[in-house]
Amino acid sequence: MWLLFGLLVASSTLFSQGIEGTVINSVTGLPIRGAKVSVEAGGKPVYQATTDDQGVFRIQPVKVGTYTASFSKPEFLPSAQEGFNVGSNSIHLRGRLTPRSRVAGRVLDGGGQPVSGAELLLDGSLTGQTATSDDQGNAVRVRVERGALSNVALRITSRNQ
Repeated sequence: MWLLFGLLVASSTLFSQGIEGTVINSVTGLPIRGAKVSVEAGGKPVYQATTDDQGVFRIQPVKVGTYTASFSKPEFLPSAQEGFNVGSNSIHLRGRLTPRSRVAGRVLDGGGQPVSGAELLLDGSLTGQTATSDDQGNAVRVRVERGALSNVALRITSRNQ
Protein backbone atom coordinates (compact mmCIF):
# COMPACT_ATOMS: atom_id res chain seq x y z
CA MET A 1 0.00 0.00 0.00
CA TRP A 2 2.77 2.46 0.95
CA LEU A 3 4.67 1.54 -2.18
CA LEU A 4 1.67 2.38 -4.35
CA PHE A 5 1.19 5.68 -2.49
CA GLY A 6 4.88 6.51 -2.96
CA LEU A 7 4.69 5.82 -6.70
CA LEU A 8 1.61 8.03 -7.05
CA VAL A 9 3.30 10.91 -5.22
CA ALA A 10 6.50 10.53 -7.27
CA SER A 11 4.63 10.44 -10.59
CA SER A 12 2.51 13.47 -9.67
CA THR A 13 5.68 15.41 -8.82
CA LEU A 14 7.19 14.55 -12.20
CA PHE A 15 4.17 15.88 -14.11
CA SER A 16 2.77 18.67 -11.94
CA GLN A 17 4.93 21.42 -13.44
CA GLY A 18 3.88 23.61 -16.30
CA ILE A 19 5.15 26.19 -18.74
CA GLU A 20 3.10 29.33 -19.18
CA GLY A 21 3.79 32.68 -20.70
CA THR A 22 2.98 35.42 -23.14
CA VAL A 23 4.09 36.29 -26.65
CA ILE A 24 4.27 39.98 -27.55
CA ASN A 25 5.14 42.18 -30.52
CA SER A 26 8.67 43.46 -29.78
CA VAL A 27 7.91 46.81 -31.45
CA THR A 28 4.48 47.65 -29.99
CA GLY A 29 4.51 45.53 -26.83
CA LEU A 30 1.03 44.26 -27.72
CA PRO A 31 0.09 40.58 -27.25
CA ILE A 32 0.16 38.34 -30.32
CA ARG A 33 -2.85 36.08 -30.88
CA GLY A 34 -2.28 32.77 -32.68
CA ALA A 35 1.50 32.55 -32.18
CA LYS A 36 2.87 29.01 -32.17
CA VAL A 37 4.93 27.93 -29.17
CA SER A 38 7.09 24.84 -29.53
CA VAL A 39 9.05 23.40 -26.61
CA GLU A 40 11.94 21.10 -27.47
CA ALA A 41 14.14 18.73 -25.51
CA GLY A 42 17.26 17.35 -27.13
CA GLY A 43 16.38 19.07 -30.41
CA LYS A 44 12.99 17.33 -30.71
CA PRO A 45 9.58 19.00 -30.16
CA VAL A 46 7.89 17.60 -27.06
CA TYR A 47 5.18 20.18 -26.25
CA GLN A 48 3.27 22.69 -28.37
CA ALA A 49 0.71 25.41 -27.80
CA THR A 50 -0.94 28.39 -29.51
CA THR A 51 -1.48 31.76 -27.84
CA ASP A 52 -4.98 33.01 -27.08
CA ASP A 53 -6.42 36.50 -27.74
CA GLN A 54 -4.27 37.96 -24.94
CA GLY A 55 -1.08 36.31 -26.25
CA VAL A 56 -1.12 33.82 -23.36
CA PHE A 57 -0.23 30.12 -23.56
CA ARG A 58 -0.16 27.26 -21.04
CA ILE A 59 1.38 23.82 -21.30
CA GLN A 60 0.63 21.29 -18.55
CA PRO A 61 1.76 18.83 -17.41
CA VAL A 62 5.48 19.10 -18.21
CA LYS A 63 8.20 16.70 -17.11
CA VAL A 64 11.18 17.99 -15.12
CA GLY A 65 14.01 18.81 -17.54
CA THR A 66 15.89 21.33 -19.64
CA TYR A 67 14.08 22.78 -22.63
CA THR A 68 14.25 25.32 -25.45
CA ALA A 69 11.14 27.24 -26.52
CA SER A 70 10.59 28.74 -29.96
CA PHE A 71 7.93 31.27 -30.87
CA SER A 72 6.62 31.87 -34.40
CA LYS A 73 3.90 33.41 -36.53
CA PRO A 74 4.18 33.97 -40.31
CA GLU A 75 4.08 37.81 -40.16
CA PHE A 76 6.95 37.87 -37.65
CA LEU A 77 10.57 36.77 -37.42
CA PRO A 78 10.85 33.66 -35.23
CA SER A 79 12.59 33.81 -31.83
CA ALA A 80 13.74 31.33 -29.21
CA GLN A 81 14.47 31.09 -25.51
CA GLU A 82 17.15 28.50 -24.88
CA GLY A 83 18.20 26.41 -21.95
CA PHE A 84 15.53 26.92 -19.30
CA ASN A 85 14.87 24.36 -16.59
CA VAL A 86 11.53 23.10 -15.42
CA GLY A 87 11.81 21.87 -11.85
CA SER A 88 9.28 21.50 -9.09
CA ASN A 89 7.50 24.78 -9.97
CA SER A 90 5.90 26.08 -13.13
CA ILE A 91 7.95 28.45 -15.24
CA HIS A 92 6.89 31.69 -16.97
CA LEU A 93 8.28 32.60 -20.41
CA ARG A 94 7.96 35.78 -22.44
CA GLY A 95 8.34 35.44 -26.19
CA ARG A 96 9.09 38.53 -28.26
CA LEU A 97 8.40 38.46 -32.00
CA THR A 98 9.61 41.19 -34.36
CA PRO A 99 7.38 42.07 -37.34
CA ARG A 100 8.88 41.35 -40.75
CA SER A 101 9.76 44.36 -42.89
CA ARG A 102 7.61 45.01 -45.95
CA VAL A 103 8.09 46.92 -49.15
CA ALA A 104 4.90 48.16 -50.82
CA GLY A 105 3.88 50.86 -53.23
CA ARG A 106 2.45 51.83 -56.62
CA VAL A 107 4.16 52.03 -59.98
CA LEU A 108 3.24 55.19 -61.90
CA ASP A 109 4.49 56.49 -65.23
CA GLY A 110 5.85 60.01 -65.77
CA GLY A 111 2.29 61.34 -66.12
CA GLY A 112 1.20 59.85 -62.79
CA GLN A 113 -0.80 57.01 -64.38
CA PRO A 114 -0.66 53.44 -63.01
CA VAL A 115 1.65 51.05 -64.85
CA SER A 116 0.14 47.58 -65.25
CA GLY A 117 2.42 44.53 -65.38
CA ALA A 118 5.58 46.27 -64.23
CA GLU A 119 8.05 43.78 -62.81
CA LEU A 120 9.72 44.74 -59.58
CA LEU A 121 12.90 43.15 -58.27
CA LEU A 122 14.08 43.84 -54.77
CA ASP A 123 17.73 43.54 -55.72
CA GLY A 124 20.20 43.08 -52.90
CA SER A 125 17.75 41.49 -50.52
CA LEU A 126 18.78 38.15 -49.11
CA THR A 127 16.07 36.45 -51.13
CA GLY A 128 16.01 38.46 -54.40
CA GLN A 129 12.21 38.68 -54.29
CA THR A 130 10.10 39.83 -57.22
CA ALA A 131 6.57 41.18 -57.65
CA THR A 132 4.39 42.37 -60.53
CA SER A 133 2.09 45.39 -60.41
CA ASP A 134 -1.65 44.96 -60.99
CA ASP A 135 -3.91 47.00 -63.31
CA GLN A 136 -3.87 49.91 -60.85
CA GLY A 137 -0.06 49.87 -60.53
CA ASN A 138 -0.19 48.32 -57.07
CA ALA A 139 2.72 46.05 -56.32
CA VAL A 140 2.34 42.88 -54.33
CA ARG A 141 3.77 43.38 -50.87
CA VAL A 142 7.13 41.75 -50.41
CA ARG A 143 8.21 40.53 -46.97
CA VAL A 144 11.86 41.08 -46.18
CA GLU A 145 14.03 39.32 -43.60
CA ARG A 146 15.71 41.36 -40.86
CA GLY A 147 18.92 42.98 -42.05
CA ALA A 148 18.16 42.32 -45.71
CA LEU A 149 17.55 45.97 -46.62
CA SER A 150 20.97 47.45 -45.86
CA ASN A 151 22.00 47.94 -49.53
CA VAL A 152 18.94 47.38 -51.68
CA ALA A 153 17.91 48.69 -55.05
CA LEU A 154 14.40 48.42 -56.44
CA ARG A 155 14.49 47.77 -60.18
CA ILE A 156 11.29 48.29 -62.15
CA THR A 157 10.82 47.15 -65.74
CA SER A 158 7.68 47.55 -67.79
CA ARG A 159 6.52 45.54 -70.78
CA ASN A 160 4.81 48.68 -72.12
CA GLN A 161 8.02 50.60 -72.87
